[in-house]
Amino acid sequence: MDGHRMGKRWLCRERNGDFDTTRFPRSGEEKQLTAAKGLDDGPEYSPDGKYIYFNSERTGHMQIWRMRADGSEQEQITFGERTIGSAHFAGR
Repeated sequence: MDGHRMGKRWLCRERNGDFDTTRFPRSGEEKQLTAAKGLDDGPEYSPDGKYIYFNSERTGHMQIWRMRADGSEQEQITFGERTIGSAHFAGR
């Protein structure tokens, strides 16, 4: 499920030279979900809405990471030596 279908909007925002993923609910306050050095972008909800998958270059190469929908428990999913593209779910 993408952010728009769940009533949320995304923004990759530059702060102090780093780009972080921020969620903007249609009502309520924005919430910055990532704060690592470098670029974090391309967020997409898992089909069950429990996780957000995103791209991050915090390890030196763009890799796929995931976190809980509230931004907690961020963990690296791919471990390639080269840049890995964005995570997208089939059927979207």
